[in-house]
Order: sequence, then C-alpha cells, then structure tokens
Amino acid sequence: MRSETRSPKIIDKFQSPAPPDGSNITDGEKAVAVREFDINVRRAVADDIDSVAEIESGSLSLWKRDFFAQELSIEHSIFLVAEIDGAVAGYMVARRAFDEVELFSIAVSRDHRREGVGTLLIEHLRKYIGGAPCFLEVRDGNETARSFYRRMGFRDSGRRKRYYDEEDAVLMVLDES
Repeated sequence: MRSETRSPKIIDKFQSPAPPDGSNITDGEKAVAVREFDINVRRAVADDIDSVAEIESGSLSLWKRDFFAQELSIEHSIFLVAEIDGAVAGYMVARRAFDEVELFSIAVSRDHRREGVGTLLIEHLRKYIGGAPCFLEVRDGNETARSFYRRMGFRDSGRRKRYYDEEDAVLMVLDES
C-alpha cells in the first residue's frame, strides 16, 4: 500500500527590510512537501526572544537570551523566525559586515525538525544577502549540521583547532558569486 504525500501551501512571508537586490518576496507563496501546516518567516521582534532562547537551550550552541535581545537593535543583523500556527518553530541570526555575511546561529525546535523549517530559513537568508558570501563555524563532530549545510550549498573552507574547548570548528562558506 502506497502512502500519499500531500504538498501543503507554505506561507512564505519575509518582512522588511527588503533584500538588497530589490526583489519582492513579501507575498511569495510556494508548495513544499512537508507536514501539512503553514510556515511564516518574518523578522524577529522582542516578543520572540523567550521562544528563541528556549529553542536555543535545546541545541548544541551556547548563545544566551541577552545575545538575541541585542541582535534586535543591531543595524546589520538578519534575525528571522519561522512560525507554525503562531508559535516560533525556528530562528536564524546572521550579520552582514561589508560585503560578506556570518551566520551565527540557526536552530529548529525538536518538535519541528526535518520539516523544512531550517531549509526555509536558509532560503530567506540567501534571498536577503544576494550573492554575498556567507560564512559559519560548526563543531567538527556535528555531522547532522554539517550535512544540512552541505545540502544548502555550503562547502568546507577551513578549520579552527580546539575552537569549542577540545573540539575543532569546521569553517564553511556559501559563495554563489
């Protein structure tokens, strides 16, 4: 017996500021084969900080609540959240510096992993940064994250010895220029 896969409508909203290429992605819609629900991607606001900090506490990263609160006021910060049924299901924080971007953190709640939330956040990051290179660091032993980043188009670009106490960091870059 074959199982039927339904392709629900994902509401793909990106709030201001507009991407530097001038494209209009604020009202875009697309179909993605995931569980049936709407995902809304938007800029983070102060009311999201507690939810983001809770998601972060369940990930391998060590960012604190204050870091996220500060990001809201940094001009070049790209702080996005993905909502499902009005609740924050994932987030992404990156920062533009001159002609490149650094991805500081991306995480999805345990309840919504492998449902396309992280992919949608990276797609929005790509639209926002245009062709600018995007760099990140990931624990050498975090093969799940490294595999995800490779699927998103990142490639290994270097290594930092013992960056995470005794564990190396793998440097990765998304460079579409």
